[in-house]
Amino acid sequence: MYGSPQMVSVIFYGASPMHSHHHNRAALQAAIADVDSRGRGVVFVPPEIDYGYKRGIPSTYPDFSATCHDILIHDYSLSTRYDGCEGDGMQYRIITKTHHETAGKHDGNTQWLNGAWHPAFMLMHDGENTNNRRATYFTGIKGEVAWGVGQGINTAGVSSGVSKHATDDELAHFKIIGNKVAGGKGLETMLAINKTNGYWGFGGMANPDKEFHFKTKRGCKGEIKFQSHTDNLEISFSTPKRTRKWTIRDDNGSLNITDLNGTSNVVTFTDTGEVIARDGININVARLPKNPTAGRMVFYKGELKLYTGSSWRTI
Repeated sequence: MYGSPQMVSVIFYGASPMHSHHHNRAALQAAIADVDSRGRGVVFVPPEIDYGYKRGIPSTYPDFSATCHDILIHDYSLSTRYDGCEGDGMQYRIITKTHHETAGKHDGNTQWLNGAWHPAFMLMHDGENTNNRRATYFTGIKGEVAWGVGQGINTAGVSSGVSKHATDDELAHFKIIGNKVAGGKGLETMLAINKTNGYWGFGGMANPDKEFHFKTKRGCKGEIKFQSHTDNLEISFSTPKRTRKWTIRDDNGSLNITDLNGTSNVVTFTDTGEVIARDGININVARLPKNPTAGRMVFYKGELKLYTGSSWRTI
């Protein structure tokens, strides 16, 4: 049975702006252990405390491995500095560890934004740093980023043909990124939408140069797969005035280009390698067609043959 939630500050466990990361981290873990021993609790980390937290290194995060109850941390602390920087600015991290894991009985830690008119969650980059104007919402697994959605592509490095520093436009593109793809090289853009013209790019490219641009991953073959849950698969190609349908039917395995209504084949590519044009030419047939129409032409055993209406003649 849970007791009443406890709220404690790491200051009361020995944390201080004058102490090292190691000392402040020990104070944080002592606070976590104390509220856990009481059943559950909330730990407060003031802004002046620095315990060495760094976003990309899970070993610097609060450690819940020895806890048995629910813990919530309100963390305003300083973050480990980057080289040449005085600090990471004001940070607020809400870190929770929920231990209630009864199968099918728990679905928590959800945040809601409700409103009668356009509620919104905003990630805003206010700086002018031309090398990093990214703003990303991340999901993760056990301290590692799995996926990210946001603004500003993530380059994959020189090996992928992407320049080291992204362009101004690339830092404003929409992106979906994945982690540890392409041989574990870190974050890489899996989908990018070009801000200036709306072009879509898939497969790790930073700046798609076609309306839809597919790029294979390194060492992979290119493949686009369409799968139907019915007997037929249809792909339509249209201009403002005309439509052509490509169909594959399970009855014969052929690929067919149909007429405007999609009811009659104009050209058929068979699964044996034949190309059949309606009332036209058969190419590379294994045998002469039965019951052909007059004017049918085939290439058969090294010869071009024409059906006159009564017999085949070599041309």
